[in-house]
Amino acid sequence: MKPLSKATVQNAIVQFQQGKSTREVAKSLNISLGSAIRIRQKDKQNIPDPRMGRPPKVSKKTRKVLARKFETGELQNIRDGQQFVQSIEGVQVHVRSIRNYLKGEGLRCYVQSKKPDLTEEQMNA
Repeated sequence: MKPLSKATVQNAIVQFQQGKSTREVAKSLNISLGSAIRIRQKDKQNIPDPRMGRPPKVSKKTRKVLARKFETGELQNIRDGQQFVQSIEGVQVHVRSIRNYLKGEGLRCYVQSKKPDLTEEQMNA
């Protein structure tokens, strides 16, 4: 096998720095997966770690807006938040996800407890 050209290696490094995976880089530059991994290992300190896991359905901006709307009182319950996210992002999100988003933004979701009734003595006083 002949070695990769310097231009190809530089292109691979640039793509790694943009956050692309080894498979994406290998496919876009028509090089083997092993070559892409080797290039990544050589220049490891300048390349950010790959992002693991499933990408989020809802953006950070939408989460902040959602929390702000709950704080101001525009949205009253979780179902309203669910409909709000669906109208903005266009994706169906579970109620549990809305709770997690609010918790991540520093809000808590709870049912307001009932206040005790006044007694006759308190009303007449």
